[in-house]
Amino acid sequence: MTRIPPGGRAARGAAAAVASLMAAGGLLTAAPAAVAVPAPSAITVGEDGYTTIAQAVAAIADGGVITVPAGDYRAEGRINVSKTMTLNGAQAGNPAGPGDPRADASASTESVVDYLFINAPGVRVEGFEFGSSGIGVTLQGTGDGARVADDAEIVGNRFVSGTTAVNDDHGANALIQGNAFVGGVDRGIVFQGADNGDDSRVLDNVFDVDVNGVSAGGIDRLLVEGNDFRRFDGERGVGLRGTDNTVRGNSFVVGSGAEGAVVLQSPSSGSTVEGNFFTGDGVAVNVAVTDAGSASGNSFANTGPAVENLSAEPFDATANWWGHLDGPYAGQTIGDVDTTGWLTPAFLSVHVSAAQVDHDVTSVGTSYELANPAGVSVEVVGADGLAVGANDVVFTATLTVAGRAVASAVHTLTVTRAAAPTPAQPPAFVPDVPQSPDQLPDGELLPSSAVSAPPPAQGQQRGLSVDLGSDSADSWYYVVLYSAPTAIGWVLADARGVVTFALPDSFPGGTHTVALFDAAGDVAAVVPGVVVPAAAPAGWPGSVLPATGSPSPAGTLTIAGALILAGVAASVLGMRSRRRRRG
Repeated sequence: MTRIPPGGRAARGAAAAVASLMAAGGLLTAAPAAVAVPAPSAITVGEDGYTTIAQAVAAIADGGVITVPAGDYRAEGRINVSKTMTLNGAQAGNPAGPGDPRADASASTESVVDYLFINAPGVRVEGFEFGSSGIGVTLQGTGDGARVADDAEIVGNRFVSGTTAVNDDHGANALIQGNAFVGGVDRGIVFQGADNGDDSRVLDNVFDVDVNGVSAGGIDRLLVEGNDFRRFDGERGVGLRGTDNTVRGNSFVVGSGAEGAVVLQSPSSGSTVEGNFFTGDGVAVNVAVTDAGSASGNSFANTGPAVENLSAEPFDATANWWGHLDGPYAGQTIGDVDTTGWLTPAFLSVHVSAAQVDHDVTSVGTSYELANPAGVSVEVVGADGLAVGANDVVFTATLTVAGRAVASAVHTLTVTRAAAPTPAQPPAFVPDVPQSPDQLPDGELLPSSAVSAPPPAQGQQRGLSVDLGSDSADSWYYVVLYSAPTAIGWVLADARGVVTFALPDSFPGGTHTVALFDAAGDVAAVVPGVVVPAAAPAGWPGSVLPATGSPSPAGTLTIAGALILAGVAASVLGMRSRRRRRG
């Protein structure tokens, strides 16, 4: 029999009672639960225990960024991407499009992968090299055909082998930009159709492929722009099925064995082929369906058949450059093709603007006009500062298609600039000049603040300029200074309507009134309160201007005359008041 220590049973009972009370009062708590660790938003492969791309893809948070350093990761095979994320290879930020070094050769450091299988929206893949024997990137949907890989961005990658570089099976609004499809790639980009690639963009890529560059099977609103299709030996550069697709601003080298650089297939409608540069021995645009669309603004110089229309209806190929100023030659089109209104840098008429010279240009008009201005820029050489007499002015018009100057036309014109007009003679009378400014008849009253008379510099005479406005241009005005009347004589306003005259050395400084009479003898303007500085100090160079009331040459001043003084000017400012009689 086990002996119970004194008080042991009671103690145990008391402890149990206390524990019961504490539990009832919430004083006892369970052991803490494990805290969930959030998925990382950024992972670099090779760090923190992530040794493969697949591990990083599985662990990254939705919307996170995975950085893949340079190396060969092809042994991983297919990598499934089922959440939104960004995958950056070692060359992220270095595109591989036209003119980029990676378009022609691998960088010294590349992240080389085999196959990405994407079935999530908003995935961005940039800066990798794909060395697959099959497909490089697939944009896939769900098993029941639902589209889930929308808004993918495949940017700045190199695809160097495989049957299909990018297979867009279920991804609308994809951006495929700045990639190089080169080496042993059979097909660059394949849109599988059934509206799954609608509104996608193929921009600024390089295609040097064995079969097809871009194949679009039944999608709408595809844009193919700014790409360099260097080679597509098997079939076509761009094959289109669908509605309202656009092929714009690309360059194509068409091999003789190709079906065509751009092939409009059935069913296809409303597609636009515009501003592309075609060269090579093959067919540039192959039309296999009625109502396919149109081709305009393209350059078809140095190609085989430029447009081959196999449909039963006319195809619109207006406003293209055919390599000749007089349009397409026989054999450049096959079938019913409308080629009217072709592009040309030729001129209808050529002119020099009279605004470019000081005096009249007598042999030409005031503008130039091109036969077809689309894509044409004009350079004018020798039109500024023409000398009096005959001048050669060169007009060069250049037609540019897809960023390339495809043709130019040069015109050299002999342009005659007339000599400056001989000033007209002043009126052969002297106006009736009152002895006091208070006796002046009605005239336009200008405020004294409208005229200033700065002190003359050494070697210069004093003078004033009165701006009467363009309505007074090339008109004669008789100038009189008061208090005691001092007649300056007849002065010819310039082309702006400015009357400039010198002050005689003997004319005293102080406050004066300036009156101007027109050729009819009426008062044209009165400027009271003009402060005139004192004459130059004795010994300074300068000649005294005679004050005269006669129309003799000594009393006649013109803008071109010897009395015009450099640096002396006063501008009339503000609005002029209505004419009123001075009291």
